[in-house]
Amino acid sequence: MKQFPADNAGLANLGLAYVFKGDFPRALDYTRKALSLYPQNVPQRNNAGYFAMYSGDFPAALQDQKRVLEINPGFVNGYIGLALAQEASGARDEAVATWKNLEALGPAEASTAVEGLADLAVLEGRLGDARDALEKGSQEDVRRKDEAGTARKLVMLAGVHLSRGDAPRAAAAASKAASLSQQDYVQYLAARVLVDAGQEKRALSIAEGLGKRFEAGPRVYAELIHGAVALQRKNPTEAIARFKAGQKLLDMWLVRYELGRAYLAASAPAQAQDELEASARRHGEVTDVFMDNVPTYRLLGPVLYWKARAQEVQKSPAAAESFRAFLATKKTDEDPLVVDARKRLAAL
Repeated sequence: MKQFPADNAGLANLGLAYVFKGDFPRALDYTRKALSLYPQNVPQRNNAGYFAMYSGDFPAALQDQKRVLEINPGFVNGYIGLALAQEASGARDEAVATWKNLEALGPAEASTAVEGLADLAVLEGRLGDARDALEKGSQEDVRRKDEAGTARKLVMLAGVHLSRGDAPRAAAAASKAASLSQQDYVQYLAARVLVDAGQEKRALSIAEGLGKRFEAGPRVYAELIHGAVALQRKNPTEAIARFKAGQKLLDMWLVRYELGRAYLAASAPAQAQDELEASARRHGEVTDVFMDNVPTYRLLGPVLYWKARAQEVQKSPAAAESFRAFLATKKTDEDPLVVDARKRLAAL
């Protein structure tokens, strides 16, 4: 770029490089410079919307994604980005309408919309709705021979089964997802479910494969899996060491979240609160933590819950407010964390 400052592709790709380093403001700056040369470039405009969202600038994200769809009403990632930015902005009904608009475009688009609506259902604690949508959607993906879509839905479904207390079905869905897709985040999510479902050996096998990769991202996932296994084995000190090793590779949102839970298990609530508050502040990243146009806003609920737990241990007056913030995201009591949060709030 020093030699060719008007190189649109160079600017845009430099922005992507900063995204992979987790530097979203700088990524957005270079993407904006690229757009100043070609304002109608849809993929770059879409990237700007996502990078603004990751940075927590939801008004800018909404503006960019709406512009994307004005230029190209069939651009799928524009709908995903717009819906997620709407959810993060508190415009829940508008987000549902956006997912429905995407659904109407065709079978492949409808498959993507299923994931967005199911992600929202999990956030809201409507686990039965999420399960039904994901089961139906994955069956349709199988019919359409869309293995990637099937895998994404199955790994989300595995998490839903786990939340509903059905570990065998959770493990079966996670294993199937891992067999269908080699996507790093599918492998990671499957392994996390397998750990909590009591199948550590299979999870560690996935971690071994990810840990051999050159890129930082897969190796962070490997450390996260090892840390989760350590937590299951009641060894939070080992878990913290694993998570910090991953953080040295890349300061992922997931690392902060897992560190918070590990510190709480280690009876270090102040450190837990620091990490969980950092996760909550990085609100924009929760929308798509894998930065691959994959809805993950459902992770916001657990962050709020565990932050409240860390404050509760310290007898902080803020705990009640945090429990209420968590409960405000829910529409039913299907999620076991909701029942627990209500009991804890009543006792404060």
